[in-house]
Amino acid sequence: MNGLIKRALEVIVVSEGKETVLSPGAQNALYSVMDGVCDGGYEMPAFGVALNDFVTEALGKGLWLKFVFSGVETHNGMDFEALLVGLNYGSGGLEFMRFLNGQYGGRDFHFALKRGANADALVSFAAEAAGEK
Repeated sequence: MNGLIKRALEVIVVSEGKETVLSPGAQNALYSVMDGVCDGGYEMPAFGVALNDFVTEALGKGLWLKFVFSGVETHNGMDFEALLVGLNYGSGGLEFMRFLNGQYGGRDFHFALKRGANADALVSFAAEAAGEK
């Protein structure tokens, strides 16, 4: 997933509904953090399905990363224009929800972190970028 994510045109941190667009330098720093967090992890079949109304409402709470691409991308036969992932301390995986044609929907992508790892460094980076720390 990291190679795919790094093709994003823009990365946005969403905190309690407020969006912060990362500068190119911050975006590169985020990718370095993601490389560390995702090292040894693997993509798994996702059973999650994004429903636009629920995702849109959830974006008003919590911490999220939105990866916006320059056009339609395809991964594992599924199209999207943006990917959204919710961030939580202690999480052992990342669930990427697809955005296409103006709404979130369809099957998600799931990336499992290696056994014993968590996404805390990624959550901390995003929180700091959003001005929470």
